[in-house]
Amino acid sequence: SMYRLSNFLLIFLCFAVPKAIFVIVILIMKLLFLISGRRLYGGYIAGVVALASLAYVVYGATEGKQHFQIREVTITYKDLPDAFDGYRILQLSDIHSGSWTRNGKAIQKAVDMVNAEQADLVVFTGDIVNNIATELDEFIPILSQIKGKDGVYSVLGNHDHWMDAKKVKEALNNANIINLENDVYPLQKQNKTLQIAGVDSITLHKDDIEKVKEKLEKNTPAIMLAHEPDFADTTSKLPQFILQLSGPVSYTHLTLPTKLEV
Repeated sequence: SMYRLSNFLLIFLCFAVPKAIFVIVILIMKLLFLISGRRLYGGYIAGVVALASLAYVVYGATEGKQHFQIREVTITYKDLPDAFDGYRILQLSDIHSGSWTRNGKAIQKAVDMVNAEQADLVVFTGDIVNNIATELDEFIPILSQIKGKDGVYSVLGNHDHWMDAKKVKEALNNANIINLENDVYPLQKQNKTLQIAGVDSITLHKDDIEKVKEKLEKNTPAIMLAHEPDFADTTSKLPQFILQLSGPVSYTHLTLPTKLEV
């Protein structure tokens, strides 16, 4: 099961990381001894550093990963319609739900933090699952609590496709999360439009920018959701896009000059 696999990985890291660090420190101490000729008690130093790394791994894998943080970034764009001035988008990415098996309490904590922000829009930018598609099932009742004034949207990442994209999309649908599969969704306020576009996994060659381009309105600002950040090379060539939100990095790849709070 996913729970056993997670425990196995934790135990493996508890042995592998301290051992590797111990060896590295010992080698450094021996090199310093050869240079200085002085006894530096390398074994003791390496042991202390290895034990410290063990404590760090255990803490990070059990408690540290649950210390969620919300980082706020303000994006300005001169041609954004006044109706969307101050529009707030909350992005979640790479939750790898299998890493939280039997820990619904942590996911509930994250969802409560999301809802406390009262964002206009909530988006997931891929890698929602980790090792099997069904690992998401136990969290559907919790994820379905996520509220965005204009909805909750997602795109898939490489892990989602590797594990079974169809099942992941079914789970997202059951959680009231709309998946944008090379699609565009127009948000309208006061007769003004902000387009939300999403491309499927670039790593798995599931993206279809031509399909997206066909649905984009001209002279109307758009935001791209793409799991892989290097898709910004493509997004930046299309004049409608003012922002790309992606997964593996913490910050967006397009910093463009109303306020959008992410």
